[in-house]
Amino acid sequence: MEFPAHVLAAWLVQGTSDRDKALATWHSEPHGILLLPAGIRWDAVKVLGEQGRLAYVRLQNRGASLGPILWDRWRDHMYFLVPTGSAALWPGPKPRLITTGGWLATPDPRRAPRRAVWLCAPEVSLTRPDHLLRAAGDIPTIHDPATAAR
Repeated sequence: MEFPAHVLAAWLVQGTSDRDKALATWHSEPHGILLLPAGIRWDAVKVLGEQGRLAYVRLQNRGASLGPILWDRWRDHMYFLVPTGSAALWPGPKPRLITTGGWLATPDPRRAPRRAVWLCAPEVSLTRPDHLLRAAGDIPTIHDPATAAR
């Protein structure tokens, strides 16, 4: 079940220093874009084009828990919000992880979609990185340093 856009907006700005100011700024910006800090409440995994869309469909078909997903339709890539601290779990340069010190340009979910749109916000949760990796089809399983040492 998707929840209202204002609930998603409030959830997204929880990682900012002043939530009320962030919401007001977001609303007053002509294009409705706000830079949100990654690595505080969530990290964002950027998955390109068809691979991102395929991962999204696979996750839906498997009934996986999906957190908010931002789809940049113009550049054709998707940002899956995953738990912070996932950086060590992502092998190689693809997909790209935006984490501590990084920023994600986000559209206000309370406005009509334009170039970028929030695809999914079923609950206030995050997409599991291991599910995303398998769904993306690049990597069969997540690399877990704890199990690799055994």
